[in-house]
Amino acid sequence: WNRGLVNGGAQDTMAGTKDIQRLCESWWRELANVARDEYRQFAQQFLGLHGWHEPSLVKTRGISRKTAALSFLVRESGPAPFAAHFVPRGVIDPPRTLIDDGLDFCPATRALATDSQALGVQYAFITDLFRFYLYDVQTEELLLYANTPADYVTEFGELLSEGAVASGSLEEVRRQPRSFAARKLREWMQRWCDRLIMTWGVREETIWLFLDRLIVLRYV
Repeated sequence: WNRGLVNGGAQDTMAGTKDIQRLCESWWRELANVARDEYRQFAQQFLGLHGWHEPSLVKTRGISRKTAALSFLVRESGPAPFAAHFVPRGVIDPPRTLIDDGLDFCPATRALATDSQALGVQYAFITDLFRFYLYDVQTEELLLYANTPADYVTEFGELLSEGAVASGSLEEVRRQPRSFAARKLREWMQRWCDRLIMTWGVREETIWLFLDRLIVLRYV
């Protein structure tokens, strides 16, 4: 996906992404003093800066009432229908910690991805306005992530803008080949095998048998 605009407008793109970065950073500066209604305004302004001015607010279960997300059906029909979920601070883990552990989901993003499947969309965007995740919820793939608002500008750019999505930007996000997924799974199993040997003090063969059965239960 080319994050720049095809027909020029580089200055407008830069201005728009900088506005998004400033919005997210201002939310985190004011976090202690804002109410949930104000958070909704921040979320809607964030979507508006991407060209989405009439998203539909929907209810999702998430993982608890205390950490409930503000969820929007941003694009309900046509190519690449997607939902956007805005969660309170501390609900989602920093992407870097998940990636370091060989994971695609934390409990909150897993729950919201499941909620998105129930909404019938293909993509879920999940953020606390500081950390950002984009999932294909039908294939359960983490497609893109950012650890800070500045990273969001760099990694996502105009990807989620109304015009870009209508032009197929989400379908053009690079997917990892199956060989990459297989290698990632092996690395995850080895990492957890090492950890569990240290924690449980049992033989490596026993741990590998346990992990093999766990993978079978998950994917079969």
